[in-house]
Amino acid sequence: MIRNYIKVTLRNLHKNLLYSFVNTAGLAVGLACVLVIISYIRLELSYDKFHDQGDRIYRITQTWNDDGRRVESAKVHAPLAPLISETVPSASKVARVYPYPVFISKDGQSKSKEDLFCFADSTFFEIFSFTALEGDLATALNAPRTVVLTKSAAIKYFGSTDIVGQVLIYEDERQQKEFNIRAVIEDVPQNSHMTFEILASFSSLNEIMPWYNSWYYPPMYTYILLSPSGKASDFLATVRDVSVTHMPERVQAEKRAFGLQNLASIHLYSDLEDEWEANASYEFVELFMVIAGFILLIACINFTNLATARATKRAREVGMRKVMGAARIQIIWQFLGESFITTCIAFLLAFGLAEIVMIYAFNDVIGKELSLAFMISQPFIYYTAIGIVIISVLAGMYPAIYLSGFSPIRIFKGSSVSQTAGRRGLVRKGLVTFQFFISCLLILGTIIVYRQTSFLRNMELGFDKDHVIALAMVDRYAQKNFNLLKESLLEESAVRNVGLTSTLPGRQDFHGFQVSIDDKEEMNIKTLGADEDLLNTLGIEILSGRGFSKDIATDQREAFILNKAAVEKFGWDDPLGKEVELTTYVDGKDIRKGKVIGVVDDFHFQSLYNQVEPLLIYINKHPYYSDFISVKFEQGSLNESVELLKRKWQDFHPDKPIEYYFLDDELDQLYKTEVKRSTIFSAFAVLSVIISCLGLFGLSAFSVQQRTKEVGIRKVLGASIVSIFSLLAKEYMMLVLIANIIAWPAVWYFGQEWLAGYAYQIDTGHGMYILTLLAALGITLLTISYQAIKTAIINPAETLKEE
Repeated sequence: MIRNYIKVTLRNLHKNLLYSFVNTAGLAVGLACVLVIISYIRLELSYDKFHDQGDRIYRITQTWNDDGRRVESAKVHAPLAPLISETVPSASKVARVYPYPVFISKDGQSKSKEDLFCFADSTFFEIFSFTALEGDLATALNAPRTVVLTKSAAIKYFGSTDIVGQVLIYEDERQQKEFNIRAVIEDVPQNSHMTFEILASFSSLNEIMPWYNSWYYPPMYTYILLSPSGKASDFLATVRDVSVTHMPERVQAEKRAFGLQNLASIHLYSDLEDEWEANASYEFVELFMVIAGFILLIACINFTNLATARATKRAREVGMRKVMGAARIQIIWQFLGESFITTCIAFLLAFGLAEIVMIYAFNDVIGKELSLAFMISQPFIYYTAIGIVIISVLAGMYPAIYLSGFSPIRIFKGSSVSQTAGRRGLVRKGLVTFQFFISCLLILGTIIVYRQTSFLRNMELGFDKDHVIALAMVDRYAQKNFNLLKESLLEESAVRNVGLTSTLPGRQDFHGFQVSIDDKEEMNIKTLGADEDLLNTLGIEILSGRGFSKDIATDQREAFILNKAAVEKFGWDDPLGKEVELTTYVDGKDIRKGKVIGVVDDFHFQSLYNQVEPLLIYINKHPYYSDFISVKFEQGSLNESVELLKRKWQDFHPDKPIEYYFLDDELDQLYKTEVKRSTIFSAFAVLSVIISCLGLFGLSAFSVQQRTKEVGIRKVLGASIVSIFSLLAKEYMMLVLIANIIAWPAVWYFGQEWLAGYAYQIDTGHGMYILTLLAALGITLLTISYQAIKTAIINPAETLKEE
């Protein structure tokens, strides 16, 4: 019996190649999308779960008041860790991790900037589970000036992992040190929220950065391993009580509070300041699940529609089987078997297609290495088999029940199928409408995400970011002597201007310092240290007053420039000449007293997720704040500009490699996550349309075939080709129109909810809805036009000769 079912199935697939292709291809594309999404979701849900003690590992976070604004940060300060170790029994282990980009070499000559260099406490490997390739992790970070390298870092610098006992040269802006290599570990897995290439012992900071043990600066990541009986709530209560007694008064005034995040929850549920990198969101994981379900549903609807549409072709077969004694359940099993075989073929095609898509496209978009190798494991083989069965039932149950219900007597009289054509047609129309409803949701949602992302990337920022390249002042020599490089660059005709700055627009380190106005009110606001030429270099508009001047000596310490947001915050109508006191910290407290000399227009120095914050700009050429010089070039070749910078840098500081950043690229990094999501959504939206169109093509082909004789009669009676084409096409065009109209309210509602998270957002308007409708109608018309035109121009003599 089963053998007979398989033969009949294969015979039907071969006999109806067009419908077989449409069914299999549509289902394969849908399944490929689902497999890619499953692989992506599996990666997202697996973050940090490879650590053996992960359920007891927590990251300590802190919040504090910053002039009325509650700041939440993923970092805390160094003194907290030893305080916890000494006073909190429920903390089994504590480890601090301090990322600190430096220059690394094996010989002091071939230096490379290592952005993934970190200092870590000796307890780090007692908390986290990393695999040692060489050396002993238990003692690797016990002594000062010792390091552990990942496999990639070891090969990068030494060409081998057998390097324990060798020396690595560390160099920052102040000093050069030799570090002894104690161990090599496997690379940090891609599903880790923390990323590093080199770990140095935390005790090394005693000689490298002796001021690190401060409640003010620098902040760092701090992790704890709770004891098996420890509770997070008890831990926090104890930390709150003991930390208050050890904090300076100024820190206590900020009302600092601490929190805990379980390690496995960080990647999907944490969105704090100072994260290791931009985390994902569980809401988007859920959204991908919904998209996978939608795409699979569209593919299943294709199968159902085509199977029921071809009912008249299978009616006599069903009648003969029933006459020969087949029970209805046997016929149901036959059609479900056909669905199962088609799904298996589609799955094999989908597996290969998904691998190709991930290798050549998807992995580049998300920056991760996805693979379906996990599906070969025993548990996933079971899950895959169950999934194929469920999909086969979803796609084939309705056609199986419908076709198996035909009455043999009515079939052979020619009445059974026609009597149910109206009801059957209504179901098909409903399914087609639902398909395009889902496609419209995805298309319109993608358009909103794409437009918002483009809006953020292309919005006027209030300064000129084009043709600006920033050079990092990588050490104390560069920071103290930046003027030599600046003067050398200004000699070139290609260079329009050069300005010194303590940070770059788009970065997070616009230091918040204490400001006093009117001799009484104190508040913390963001600040930007600069020289006299920065405003002109970046094209920042001065609304009133003047900019900094090299000819006015008092500007060096007594001149301040505010943005409009700061003026509004201070409540001044006329800020020029107002007295301001600024407290900064370099080698201790530094108090500057001066006056406001100018007001600049608000410019977006941080991300567009929030409104422009108040900003105070002042001259600060102290080496500690001389981090970048921004070079504004005349329009020309970027390659030539970069080559010019490299030559100038080589003359200025040949001992250190150049570090340069395109300012527009730096700003684009703020929206990298949105760009990725926009790209992914666009791809899935297009695929959903392709799958829907495949089904529509097959359905329209069969529908046109059924109406061939009707078309012939209409032509004999004088109908034109245009009227016949309109007759065949208008039904599907109407369904697409209905699907769009139904989708619009849902898209508008969820779109507004999503856009509410942005301080600056697009106006969705009516245009995109109309354009999407026109595009959907156009795609539908193209999909069915071949079959419709082919039938409309056929000679009626050919179609009516048998009548």
